[in-house]
Amino acid sequence: MAESANVAAWAFQGIELCRQGQWERGLDMLAKAAESDDRSSEGPSLMYSYLGYGIARYKGRPRDGVALCEHAVKIEFFQPDNQFNLARTYLLVGNREKAVAALRRGLKLDPDHGGLRALATQMGQRRRPVLRFLSRDHALNRFLGRLRHQISEPNTALEGEAAASVPKRPAAKAPPGPAPRAAPGPASKTPPDTPRERKS
Repeated sequence: MAESANVAAWAFQGIELCRQGQWERGLDMLAKAAESDDRSSEGPSLMYSYLGYGIARYKGRPRDGVALCEHAVKIEFFQPDNQFNLARTYLLVGNREKAVAALRRGLKLDPDHGGLRALATQMGQRRRPVLRFLSRDHALNRFLGRLRHQISEPNTALEGEAAASVPKRPAAKAPPGPAPRAAPGPASKTPPDTPRERKS
């Protein structure tokens, strides 16, 4: 019983250390909990999740890390942190497709999850193709995807493309002809000459 309490304490302490960015200490605690001889309980799923990502990122064991993260998701599928750690561990092994799938599952569980949202921005996550029965690279899907993007971003996409598509015209030149006459100046203020008197 005391050993079970120790395992739980090690696990939760290790999880918190990892969340705080203290991976070296956190992984030591998680490894101690995972390697415990007490098998009365499997331990929290987050223990395997953070241990998996940690050993993949910091111990150079990406495949073992993926296996642990997948195990964590099987234990507790509806835990957003498990999907988050699985997604970023998939990225470490270069499996973007599975990373995107895990990322989407996590965001469905918790749309406000800070880590998942940051990862989505980092990955530049693409939307699903408009016509799912065609490949993403199909010309029709590419055209419809651009159209969808333009509709959702009218001020940047549509205006930008419209401006880019209009060629710049040279300044109009005046037609050849006689030089324009100078505009008459203001009327003279000098009074006109008085008429001469006639000789009698």
